[in-house]
Amino acid sequence: AWLHRGIIVSQQGQLDQALNAFDRTLLLEEKDSITLAYRCSTLAQLKRYEDAIVSCQNALAGNGRWGDK
Repeated sequence: AWLHRGIIVSQQGQLDQALNAFDRTLLLEEKDSITLAYRCSTLAQLKRYEDAIVSCQNALAGNGRWGDK
């Protein structure tokens, strides 16, 4: 549910809330690739580029569950 909330609020431009939702998702599954990728995108939009790079790298090294993305 947190992942979907993050996606929705991100689409509404509420990036800080989206980041919080993605972080909560990662508390349940810390290596979830798709969540880490959404987190990476959100961090890049917030111009937190170093954090975004780390999150993108973690997404690639994560569990590999990309769904239909």
